[in-house]
Amino acid sequence: MNSSPAGTPSPQPSRANGNINLGPSANPNAQPTDFDFLKVIGKGNYGKVLLAKRKSDGAFYAVKVLQKKSILKKKEQSHIMAERSVLLKNVRHPFLVGLRYSFQTPEKLYFVLDYVNGGELFFHLQRERRFLEPRARFYAAEVASAIGYLHSLNIIYR
Repeated sequence: MNSSPAGTPSPQPSRANGNINLGPSANPNAQPTDFDFLKVIGKGNYGKVLLAKRKSDGAFYAVKVLQKKSILKKKEQSHIMAERSVLLKNVRHPFLVGLRYSFQTPEKLYFVLDYVNGGELFFHLQRERRFLEPRARFYAAEVASAIGYLHSLNIIYR
């Protein structure tokens, strides 16, 4: 996600302990064992997104799990934290997922996101290779609506 919230500084990792400052989204009491990880629902450059069921209440979430070593090695922490900052901006839109909270272990970052059943647009496009015009128009309208909303929050998505 190449996005940058206007005027929002990105937290940097603490070199002393390898932790990354997760700011106000941090939940220091959370840990991976709070969840049953059910299946991989997405993959990216630095990790994957897992469908997870929180043990305490049975709620489903999409948990983005990122490898700290890869992020720090490629000096991408500012991009990851920009994504986190965007998710934290109280994003409330039907076509965008929200960040519930985040936590970390010595090796990984975890972003606990709203789970939207149905998958990503990219997944459907890969599977079907092309959409008929009415469906393409529908998705284009959803994307335009979401980007317009982000712009109203002074968030740039490229």
